[in-house]
Amino acid sequence: MEYRHKTSPSPRKFKVVASARKVLFTVFWDMEGVVQMEFLEQGQTVNSERYISTLRALKLRLRRVRRDKDSILQHDNKYLKGHHYDNDEEVIADVRRWCRGQSSEFFANGVRQRVKRWRLCVDSDGDYVEK
Repeated sequence: MEYRHKTSPSPRKFKVVASARKVLFTVFWDMEGVVQMEFLEQGQTVNSERYISTLRALKLRLRRVRRDKDSILQHDNKYLKGHHYDNDEEVIADVRRWCRGQSSEFFANGVRQRVKRWRLCVDSDGDYVEK
């Protein structure tokens, strides 16, 4: 119920639009390329239990694909920002295609940038560091 003056215009009704669905994917990569990629199923959330499961799977994968190597891992999901898809399968296919299309230098540069930021952070005693 709404109180208004008799001459006031009628209240506007807004269209109800279904909220955009989002697909969360997590990719771990090092200087050689993608180590593990995981897509979160619809209706699932990232909580401690889920993340522990992801990290355990990552540990097993590292043993298989990066045997006897130390890796600095980058964990990112920024590629999808601003992209729109009709369904989950399109998202997954595009992300996989994008990852396969990146050169090893792309991944190496990403890790090098991370190391530079760590150094800046350490040098500034943990204060905020701009990119």
